[in-house]
Amino acid sequence: MNIATNNTHTAGNPADPIIAAIDAYHAGNAAYCAQPDEDDAAIEATYGPPLRVLEDWDQPALTRQGAIAALQLAKKEDGGISCSPIVGNMLDAALAYFEKERATADSMTDEQLAALDFEPWQHGPDEWTPPSNVQWARLANPYLVSVRLAWVTLYKTKPELVEIVKELDRDGALERFADDIRDSLNFFKGFLAVLETAEARIICAGLSIPDDDIPPQVASTVVREALS
Repeated sequence: MNIATNNTHTAGNPADPIIAAIDAYHAGNAAYCAQPDEDDAAIEATYGPPLRVLEDWDQPALTRQGAIAALQLAKKEDGGISCSPIVGNMLDAALAYFEKERATADSMTDEQLAALDFEPWQHGPDEWTPPSNVQWARLANPYLVSVRLAWVTLYKTKPELVEIVKELDRDGALERFADDIRDSLNFFKGFLAVLETAEARIICAGLSIPDDDIPPQVASTVVREALS
């Protein structure tokens, strides 16, 4: 069994509906760019219908190929500012796939995990990548600021939060605060998907080390404990 293979994106993969939906959206965008007129009629004749499909998407990716395609689209649509309504849907679809993969690994015995095989992900255009050190400095606001503010709200009573919301609303900042929280949630979903997959692979690799290389009764627990 191979639970962690990264296949390259193949257009029209019938095994995963999300790939067909994303391909239709890309094709619609290309068709729109070729239109002589940029009006509502052109939108409706090109990317409009497939965009609505993605805006309403609520199903998990069924394959790793589909999950990667969803992450790629989320990054492309995000562009550093989560303004597209499909970003969250695509991240949810990808994360649901990786969570299912993680659950599969969690249900396996040490022997089954050690027997698993996987192939490295392949770099491609528009792939999701973590921010660089320089980019992190620019991303602190709003993402890290939003996490800090979200953490603070968890220690407030409901009456206290009601007063805070009233004050934010009076100052015209409530909508911005809610948008920042939502955008930060979408932003960190990509991190969760990568970290969960990496954890499963590290456990798999650790459990594959022969007992001669790791003292008895350590090989089956050391990696799990290090990642717990």
